Amino acid sequence: MMLLVLIPASFAAEPAPVPPTAPALTVALDTRETPELKEWAAKAKVICEEQYPKICEILEPGVAIAPKETTLLFKKEMEGIAFASGSKITISGPYLAKRPDDFGMVVHELTHVIQAYPRSDAGWLVEGIADYVRYHKYEPKNQPRIDFRTATYRDGYGTTAAFLAWSAEKYDKDLVCKLHASLKAGKYAEGVWVQSTRKTPGELWKEFQAAKTAPKEPAKE
Repeated sequence: MMLLVLIPASFAAEPAPVPPTAPALTVALDTRETPELKEWAAKAKVICEEQYPKICEILEPGVAIAPKETTLLFKKEMEGIAFASGSKITISGPYLAKRPDDFGMVVHELTHVIQAYPRSDAGWLVEGIADYVRYHKYEPKNQPRIDFRTATYRDGYGTTAAFLAWSAEKYDKDLVCKLHASLKAGKYAEGVWVQSTRKTPGELWKEFQAAKTAPKEPAKE
């Protein structure tokens, strides 16, 4: 005789939580002024599509982010390198003629599209986070050098990126996420650093500088 055992609903196994869906990115290309860059633009489009969910996970891990759209606009005559405005990334054709290998620049600008911060006085940190994504996540073997004779943590870009990476590794792996959240909420203050590391950014910089400029011990034979 077969015994049928009924399991109360309260004891039934709960379904495993569904992880947030990786956000999708729709990328439009505008090469009307620079048709010679169509192939480069196509490669940049693939990179954006691949890196978008990864950047979202770096800055807002575990958070489901709505799909977005962005446009890569290539200008025939433009000074500088590139800039992001809203969901549009404008790129200099003359710059790419000199640096056709610089796809990391697109990752930096795409990070700005994701950041979408309200206006902030901490522009150095905004640029530092974008370069943190670029140099310490996308292309870690290609990092700019820092001249510690004149550099400060407020220099932005590669200098601030290296400072962020070191601080996160030494004190709080979620530091960049917390700084990103404070900027996105329009509430950035030095207190975010203190809460995460128990040190001000100035104190951290002195420690970072000492660690990076200390003489290296000779290798043991």
